[in-house]
Amino acid sequence: MLLRILHRTVYDYHGSVNMAQHMVHLTPVNTGSQTLLEHVLRIHPEPAARNQTVDAYGNLRTFFSQQSPHETLTVEAESLVETSEPRPLPDSPDWQALSWEQVREHFRYRAKAPYDPAAEFLFASPYVPRDDAFTAFARPAFEPDLPVLDAVRALMERIHTELTYESASTEVNTPALEALEQGKGVCQDFAHIMLGCLRSLGLPAMYVSGYLLTQPPPGKPRLIGADASHAWISLYLPLPPDES
Repeated sequence: MLLRILHRTVYDYHGSVNMAQHMVHLTPVNTGSQTLLEHVLRIHPEPAARNQTVDAYGNLRTFFSQQSPHETLTVEAESLVETSEPRPLPDSPDWQALSWEQVREHFRYRAKAPYDPAAEFLFASPYVPRDDAFTAFARPAFEPDLPVLDAVRALMERIHTELTYESASTEVNTPALEALEQGKGVCQDFAHIMLGCLRSLGLPAMYVSGYLLTQPPPGKPRLIGADASHAWISLYLPLPPDES
């Protein structure tokens, strides 16, 4: 499927801003099921300087600076991506029966054990600590010896049923524990809560952001602006390399 994505962010300041530094992550990355064909980033007013780099996780990020007075700032990213069906999961009974405890044990520290780079996704972050509150919320989903994907799906369902989606109930900097305590939030809060639950249980996971493609009612045209940015999580499973 070919998708053209137009992302526009407008800053409308209360007064004149003399200088500003920005960093944006608006360039889609190439993955096993997504190829970036075209991309352009438009910024108005034109910045005095801009630079694009790749971070430690392969994300493209753009830095730019405004060094003259301005009252509004428009950042517009237009991308053309081609998506395909994700590769199917291996049809091996060995990993399908992989329990969540086995994944946890794989990443438990042992002297002289081989280092797995995914272990860094076990650690706390400023907004997502490892905390007993996350463990307690997740425990009902993680029954003993349950296959890890079944347990994670059960946690996803628990978040869906126990928490309320409510726009404007949180801010961009709301900590995950606060969102869990109040029992409501938006997709980024639910993704952060799920991250906290998985990491607190010893399972490595990372935050992913992208776009949610919605479908219009039958017979109705697709409306520009109906789609939205979205957040979800990616769970790492220690599977053997695919020889094919």
